[in-house]
Amino acid sequence: MTVYEVVDIARVRANPSNIREDLGDLERLTAEVKTIGVLQPLIVYPHPSLEGDFVIKDGHRRRQAAVNAGLLKVPVLIEEVSVRGALDDIETMLTTGRNHRPLDLLEEAKGFQMLLDLGLNESTIGKRFKKPKSEIVTKSRLVSAPEKVQDAFARGRVDLLQLKKLTDLQAAGQTEVLERALDNREFNTSSGYGIDVERVIAQAETAVQAEATTERLLALGAKEITQEQSYKLTRVPDEPALTEEEHVAAEHFFFQSPYRDETDWYLKTSKQADSAVSDAVKAERATLRELSAGLLTAFKLRRQFMVRTIQDTGAGVSLEADLELLLDCLIYPIMKLDVEVLAQITGIEPPEDKESYRAREQWQGKVRASFARMSWKQIARAAAWGDSQDTDKRLRKAPAFDRTEYNWSHHKSWLDKLQRLFGYRLDEAERDTLEFFKAKGGKYGYGELTEGTNRDVNDDVEILN
Repeated sequence: MTVYEVVDIARVRANPSNIREDLGDLERLTAEVKTIGVLQPLIVYPHPSLEGDFVIKDGHRRRQAAVNAGLLKVPVLIEEVSVRGALDDIETMLTTGRNHRPLDLLEEAKGFQMLLDLGLNESTIGKRFKKPKSEIVTKSRLVSAPEKVQDAFARGRVDLLQLKKLTDLQAAGQTEVLERALDNREFNTSSGYGIDVERVIAQAETAVQAEATTERLLALGAKEITQEQSYKLTRVPDEPALTEEEHVAAEHFFFQSPYRDETDWYLKTSKQADSAVSDAVKAERATLRELSAGLLTAFKLRRQFMVRTIQDTGAGVSLEADLELLLDCLIYPIMKLDVEVLAQITGIEPPEDKESYRAREQWQGKVRASFARMSWKQIARAAAWGDSQDTDKRLRKAPAFDRTEYNWSHHKSWLDKLQRLFGYRLDEAERDTLEFFKAKGGKYGYGELTEGTNRDVNDDVEILN
């Protein structure tokens, strides 16, 4: 039951579970309270240890505005103490009303984490506040995230997905990678531009791996050189590939760039005198190293992008683009089909001058354009047929049905595929030929086949009706 009263403001206490770090600008609300008073009563419940006092459930800003306005009493709605305790308080604080300052991202994260600490799970919280479970997980981690991560998220320099990538590092115990990422200049600038988190993490992972590689090689007894020293030495050829132990045994020197995964190995002998290596050559080599380091990072990011694109059924540019990609992969087997067959499928007559390279190129371009307008199903069927074109042609003659024939496994596979995937039903002549060789038996390699048997029972083609 809820009771309305006007009580002394000194009896209304702040909630120790209040998730707000800052009550915000109260000037406007204070002026309103001075003029017309507190219109919306504070929601409170009896203090658990101070008899006659109350704990605020909703209304911290209104209480402070009333104090600022010099009021001695405030209207309150007194609720019974909830059996859910702090859970009920925090859920109320995570909602907004007329006199609320919207919660900032850190305050919201703090509220979610407090609910988790009190025993709710991410799914329950997500349903309560109509947010995906993944968002609750990521935002709750923000509370324990490094200050640089909190600041970047609060300023909008990283989005929720990027925040997840950073907090995933912390959750997985990859603190060294996270610390290296946060040392990146992008996290140490007052710029308001977005941070390319994926690139920063990729660079940090490479640097940490490079450090680990250096420590491992030094422990093996390898001798490290600087980039400047590497200019004077000859690189060990890539082939034949040597193990780290073999490099060490051969007394090769190594240079490990913090920007690359690969280790560069060098022979002990100098390739030319110091004076022969000009400053221009050194500068060019340094530039190439830097470019290669950037390309390595780009390669890692591109690979991550491709994995996400393939995993996400809704990704990609468009259906047309996906069909073009499919056609790029399948146009080669499609073009294996006979010219006459392609002409029948597309309705595009082949060139009269079949010896003209230019005419053939133009015709093939028209054929490709025709397939580009087809569905992926049509493209798949054409490609599968083209890929088995030679097998299909061999099945024009009876010996191709012989179980002892070298290519029988390919022939059988194509006959099975025709029926099962294309819906083709074998002709009477094909059925008769299959039955003839099934009964014939014979020799295959070193094995003797008795009448009515085959190398493997699976070598029989199942005839579908």
